[in-house]
Amino acid sequence: MGQKIITAKDAEAMKNNFDAFIDIIPTVVLYDSAGKLTGFSMEVPPPAVFGQMLAAVATGDATTLMNLFTSEAGKPVYVIPYQKPGTYSMVVYSPNYPIYSQQITLAAGDNIVNINFETALGGGENVPVTATISGTITDKDNPAAKLAGASITLKTRGFEKTVTADSDGKYSIEGLGLGLYYMGVSASGYALKADKVSISEYKTITKDIALPAGGESLTGTVYARKFPSPLVYEGAKIVVVLEDVTETMLAAYTATSDSDGKYTINGLINGKKYRLFVIVPGKKVEAISGLTAGLVSGVDFTLKDMLPELNVKFIIDGSNVTFNIFSLKTLPTAPTVLHKKVDKASLQQSDGGATADTLTAVTTSSDTWTCVVPLPDSDLYTMKVSATDSAGQLIDKYIEFKLATTAKIEVLLNEILAEGGDVNIDETGTDPSAVTVPVGGIEETSSGATNLADNSSFSAYTATGEKYYGAMAIGGATSALMSFSKQAQTTTTGMVSDIYEVSLENASIEKDLLVTLYYDRASVTDNTLLNIRYYDTATSEWKIIGDQQITINPLDGTVSAEMDSTKFSSAGFGSLANAMATQSSQFAVFNIKTTANDDYAGTEFTMYNFPNPFDLNSKTVTITNPSATAQANPNITGTMLKYSLPSTMSGAVKLYIYNVAGELVRTIDEGTKTGGFYYYVEWDGKNKDGASCASGVYFLIPKVGDKKALDKPVKLAIIK
Repeated sequence: MGQKIITAKDAEAMKNNFDAFIDIIPTVVLYDSAGKLTGFSMEVPPPAVFGQMLAAVATGDATTLMNLFTSEAGKPVYVIPYQKPGTYSMVVYSPNYPIYSQQITLAAGDNIVNINFETALGGGENVPVTATISGTITDKDNPAAKLAGASITLKTRGFEKTVTADSDGKYSIEGLGLGLYYMGVSASGYALKADKVSISEYKTITKDIALPAGGESLTGTVYARKFPSPLVYEGAKIVVVLEDVTETMLAAYTATSDSDGKYTINGLINGKKYRLFVIVPGKKVEAISGLTAGLVSGVDFTLKDMLPELNVKFIIDGSNVTFNIFSLKTLPTAPTVLHKKVDKASLQQSDGGATADTLTAVTTSSDTWTCVVPLPDSDLYTMKVSATDSAGQLIDKYIEFKLATTAKIEVLLNEILAEGGDVNIDETGTDPSAVTVPVGGIEETSSGATNLADNSSFSAYTATGEKYYGAMAIGGATSALMSFSKQAQTTTTGMVSDIYEVSLENASIEKDLLVTLYYDRASVTDNTLLNIRYYDTATSEWKIIGDQQITINPLDGTVSAEMDSTKFSSAGFGSLANAMATQSSQFAVFNIKTTANDDYAGTEFTMYNFPNPFDLNSKTVTITNPSATAQANPNITGTMLKYSLPSTMSGAVKLYIYNVAGELVRTIDEGTKTGGFYYYVEWDGKNKDGASCASGVYFLIPKVGDKKALDKPVKLAIIK
């Protein structure tokens, strides 16, 4: 049930359109405690009115449709048969509401579970349970000019909707849930605009967009070869991106070369610099930087073969490791594979004594092979994949694996460097976790730049046909690499997912990345507490990066959070242009509070720990003012620190722990905290190196900003 299951606008769209009628019908999905899909049903209108609805669709009678859907007799019903007694996660989807989920317990026999979207989503009479984004699209240079017909697309994981601005340039997108949304706006004669909108409460958000004029174009021809006789290439993908580091989001202009090898990119801003990429399977992904719109009118380029390059992923099922190997160019023969019980560096030095493996071609996908390797133990192994192209060029690819790492993918970021995209850990499997890179989100750091005059791949021209030498050719064979892997979750308090690791080689992060992780639906009864954290190796703690806006998709069981690129250094990543080394960080989903929600009205900073003294064994403690990262009865290994922060003392909180010799053994960085609340944080009894501290007395000095918060230190005692 719900007041907005169908709107007047929906009824109008259904006129003579049976597909639109089907699209509006709610659906219900059931998952068992193991996360397996066990049932699915559409909420079909009762038979007594279903025929009348179909007749109204056929005749285009929107008024009758609306009346039937909102009548008591027309309320849709669902039936999911053949379910065993037990606990399930029920997910309900209706286009005009956020996706809703709840845990239910089914008994033997018939079970009736009714859903009212208004009350289920926390609303009621006159209380909104959805958000709306609306605004006006205008000319940046002439705000009075409203851009009628502008196209506005809003996306988040599992949701995409496109609307058109009306005659006054106005648009509205309704039925939105909480989370982060990406917006793309286009209008004829104007530049593309990309932006993002964060929805943290159910209300109407105004998002006006002013588009700059995009009167410039870039044209050119793609050649397969220039000599001995020119041969043009049809079907090359051209991507053009604005070179502007101040923009939060960048839009990608795309075109495809025609039968004459020609392409055209419209909508560029006069005087702005752009970067152009050419993407063709089996060819080098190259880029040319510094193309000034209005000054440069055309760029021709000749394709070059790439070296053999491979993407590799594996999934572990029981004691078997299934590898999938994909070649980025067509090979004359299948690669060879072998594995050995050594690390990557050792196998690179010598593959003597390695076991040869058998590859099987995947018939449904060209240049793809698979092989299965049984693992007799939990030790570390490395696979070597060797591929040779038709020119005799050889590449060796190495990937480490062990039973503890249940899935991993290593991919070259060829096209992603140009236009962004997803790196999925298991695209065709049961884990939808992914890292989403926005346009311009990652820069390759290993490739050099050469003057255009010295690069034989490109030729740039001005509008008068003169050679243009103001740009730089960048790169060659792409070497930016991302690895995405997972291992089983630990017993860490509040963790409700596996542990995922993201690694980058020869790349730096320039824009915020979106991390999407799969969580255990069965262990989550209140998804409002879900958040994503990274593991801080310096403090041995799981921490939140920045102020997260969580996007929850109960339908595929994922949580998404954008990771601030300016803060990635604390998560193991660098944002400097010379970040050449391998960078990595671990992420996981937690189901514990991230912000304080219990007020503290006092005027003095207070702090104590419990239990005290304490051992380093697992124990459950009781929280009297649940707040920050605390559950009501969390399980910890050390001691719980509770502090109360007066409303006048907001600031960065750090806790310094010393031994009796005055040596600093641990720093707990709590980040910036808002005054007027209670906060809890565990000290697990470990030092800054991750080793357990010895029995004895320790002293804790809390600081807010640069000032001590207490006159005397807090005494902590460890007993073993």
